Amino acid sequence: VLYEQATGLAARGHEVLVLTREIPGGPSEIRIGSVREHRYPVNRKNPVAFLLSTIRNSRRVFEALSSGGKFDVIHFHQPFSAPGILRSDKSRRVRKVYTCHSFAFEEYETRNPRSGGLSRWLHSWGRRLLEGYALRRVDVILTLSQYMRDKVIRQYGIASGRVEVLAGGVDPARFHPGDDKPGLREKLKLPQGRFILFTVRNLVPRMGLENLIRSMKQVCRERNDPYLIIGGEGPLKKSLEDLIRREGLEGSVGMAGYIPEEDLPSFYRAADWFVLPTICLEGFGLVTLEALASGLPVLGTPVGATPELLGKLDRGLLFKDAEPASLADRIIEKWKEYNGSPGEYAARGAKCRSFVEQGYTWQHHLKALELTYEKLLADPKN
Repeated sequence: VLYEQATGLAARGHEVLVLTREIPGGPSEIRIGSVREHRYPVNRKNPVAFLLSTIRNSRRVFEALSSGGKFDVIHFHQPFSAPGILRSDKSRRVRKVYTCHSFAFEEYETRNPRSGGLSRWLHSWGRRLLEGYALRRVDVILTLSQYMRDKVIRQYGIASGRVEVLAGGVDPARFHPGDDKPGLREKLKLPQGRFILFTVRNLVPRMGLENLIRSMKQVCRERNDPYLIIGGEGPLKKSLEDLIRREGLEGSVGMAGYIPEEDLPSFYRAADWFVLPTICLEGFGLVTLEALASGLPVLGTPVGATPELLGKLDRGLLFKDAEPASLADRIIEKWKEYNGSPGEYAARGAKCRSFVEQGYTWQHHLKALELTYEKLLADPKN
C-alpha cells in the first residue's frame, strides 16, 4: 500500500518522501523513481534500545528533512516512527494521517507463542501504547475496510468521525487474465491437467494454512486431481512441510517458497481457484484483489474483512467457517462446477475481473486519498 501510494502520488505531481528505519547493512537513502526514501539507524541490542533509538533517530532525520521546506501532510503507516515525529515542533502544524492496516500488538501476539511470558506481554503492551499514542494525535485515520474501522474505534476509543475507510487496490495492467494456462504451468513447473488451487501468504499461524492442508486430505479422498500450491516464506515452513508428509499429501500439495514479484501474476493466471484460509486478523486482503483482477475466483473464510469484500461479489465464495471440513466441502463443490460447467466458470472469472475494474484499482484509491488530503488542508478547524 505504501509503495503504491508513494509512487502513485509522485506520478500525479506530488513530492513524496518516505522515512523508515535502516535495513542492516543497507544504504541510508534510496530512490524509487522520483520518490526519495530516507532511513534512520536503530540500535538493535535490546527492545528498549530499539525503541529509544527509533524515537530519537526518526525525529532527528525528520527535522533534517523539514529544514528543506514545510510538509503539507505527514502520512503514517505504522506506530514505531510516529512518536518521534509527533513530538517534534516541526510537525506541530502539519496535517497528519494514519493508515491502520492492522494492530501492531495483535500481529506481534499471533507471531509469538503464549509461552513468551513477561517478555511477550511487554512487547505487546509497548506496541499497544505506541499505536494508541499515534492514533489519538493525528487528524484522520484511514483503514482499508469497515472491519478495521470498527476495530480502531472500539480498541482505542477514537471518535467515529475521525476514522474513514479507503479500500485497497490493485494494478489491473499487471494482474490480468491469461489465455495460455498450459504454457504458464510448463514455465512454472506446475502439473498439467490438475485442478490447481493457489494461495500466497506469510507462513504464520493466523493464515490458517494448517487447516487448508488438512482439508486437502478430505478433498483427495473424493477427487484425485486437485493440487494445492502454497507460496510464501515464514516460521511455519518446516511444520507445514512436516504436516504435508504426515498426511501423505506430497503429490497433492506443493510448497513454492518465496514467489518473486515478477512471477506472482503468472501464478495467479496458471491456477484455477485462489484460497484465503485466514483464521484471524484479515484487515483487507490485497491478494484477494490480485487474484480477482487476474480472473481467478477466490474462496475465503468468513474472517475479518473478507466477507466485506467477497460478499459484495458473491456470498457463495465464502466458506461456512475456517474448519478443514468446511474448506473441503466448498472446494469439492467448486471442483464440480469447474469440471461440469466450464462456461459458468469462465463467466465467473470475467465477473471477478469486472468487479475489480469498477472500484478497486490503485487509481480509485489515489483519487480518494488526494480528496482526503485536500479536505484536511482546506478545513479551517485544523
